[in-house]
Parts: sequence; C-alpha cells; structure tokens
Amino acid sequence: ANKGIYPRLLRIAFDFYSIPFIVDDCKRSFSSAKLTLSSQRHCLVADSINIIETIKF
Repeated sequence: ANKGIYPRLLRIAFDFYSIPFIVDDCKRSFSSAKLTLSSQRHCLVADSINIIETIKF
C-alpha cells in the first residue's frame, strides 16, 4: 500500500527478508554434495562433482 511512499525502505525489507532463503540453499547444496561424495565415490574429480550437482537441481 505504501510502496510508492517508501521505495527505499521497501527495498531494504526485501533484501533483509531474502537472506535466509539464500543461506538455506547453501546448506542444502552442502548436504547434497555430502551425499554425492560417499565413500564409494571419493575419487571423483571436481568437474564430475559439479556436473552431478548441477543435474540434481
């Protein structure tokens, strides 16, 4: 309703409230990579790991 009156405040609020979603994606990526790099796959090269993780998402 007041987004035209307080555009800078609106932008700050969007930036502030979007931070947890970014952190959650990061945690999810590390959890996924941990599952990919099991004891049977510890010899994968970095390029292969990147491809596998990209395909998962």
